[in-house]
Amino acid sequence: MSDFEIREAVLIRYHGTDTRVTLPESIDEIGTGAFKSCATLQTIILPEGVKVIAGDAFSSCEMLETVLLPEGLEVIDYRAFQNCTALKTVAFPKSLRHIGYYAFAHCKALQTVTLPEGIEEVGNFAFLGCEALEALSLPDTLLHIGSAAFSNCFGLKTLTLPEGLTSLGNYAFSCCKSLKTLFLPTSLLSIGSSAFLACHALTAVYIPEGVTEIRREAFARCYSLSEVHLPKTLKVLDSSAFLFCDALHSVYLPRVCFSLAEELPYGIGIVPIE
Repeated sequence: MSDFEIREAVLIRYHGTDTRVTLPESIDEIGTGAFKSCATLQTIILPEGVKVIAGDAFSSCEMLETVLLPEGLEVIDYRAFQNCTALKTVAFPKSLRHIGYYAFAHCKALQTVTLPEGIEEVGNFAFLGCEALEALSLPDTLLHIGSAAFSNCFGLKTLTLPEGLTSLGNYAFSCCKSLKTLFLPTSLLSIGSSAFLACHALTAVYIPEGVTEIRREAFARCYSLSEVHLPKTLKVLDSSAFLFCDALHSVYLPRVCFSLAEELPYGIGIVPIE
């Protein structure tokens, strides 16, 4: 009897106990929960015909260390690799177009993420709690980063967001407590609520021209933040955007935006700029 339960080119369930598994060439989709909580799986090799990894396909495979994703793969759906706590690296193929919510959440050993050109959105909570993540490379095709997509990525120290990105979801990079250097693109239009909440190591923020709104607690509790530069294009600044930023002493504010000064915490020094 085969370890693979396959129906109409969809792998429904794996019934084996091998540590290394090479999937048959006949499949084009790995079905929902096909390998979920497979306790022995360490390495998985997917054939080039696979286009979809469905929800929960490999979730809670706690021994899984190596995943070889083929060219031709287009979708990694919700919770596909959630709680794969031993997974250290994933090479994403150029064909990938969608990463669902919680897809790699709580992959605590994952150190590097390089997303390919073509991806336009990272789903909500996609890389939440990837505590060891140190290197993140995002493509210029990316338009939106979902809510809490990279929240609690404690190892992330430097972040360069790509030109083309227009919006950051709520809590997108919250509690990235080692994040010290942040580069925002000129294409950015809005910064969501709590997007950088509790990024304790962040020292300076330069909001580029083009940004029109900074939402509730966007940079709140960034205890090392001492300097902020705001753009002329800013229209909405929530009064809690920089709440409890105890080291903040200088906010560079264009004269055309002086009406927003009352939204800043009391006692902060405002430096007017043209």
